[in-house]
Amino acid sequence: MNKGHILQVATIVLALAASGCSTSRVEMTYGDAVRANRDAQIYDTSAAENPSRDPVDGTDGQRMEAVMEAHRSNVGSAPSGGYSMASQAGQ
Repeated sequence: MNKGHILQVATIVLALAASGCSTSRVEMTYGDAVRANRDAQIYDTSAAENPSRDPVDGTDGQRMEAVMEAHRSNVGSAPSGGYSMASQAGQ
C-alpha cells in the first residue's frame, strides 16, 4: 500500500468515527412533545414547591373514600362495559 492509500483509508475511518458522534435533529428535540404536554396539564406550577396546607374543597370525604375503594378493588380487571377491539362492520 502506498502512502496515498493509507491517507485515504485513514481519512475515511476518521470521517466515519466522527459522524457517529453527531446529533441528529430528532435527538435534539427528543421528548419535547411529551414535556410540553405534561407542562400543559399542570394547573399550578408552584404548588409542588409551596403546597397549600388548606384542605381540598369541592368534594365529600365519604364520596371520595367510596371512589378510592372502588378504584382499588377494580384495578387490573377488565371493564364491565364489554369494551372490545373487534370490528362490528357490516353487521
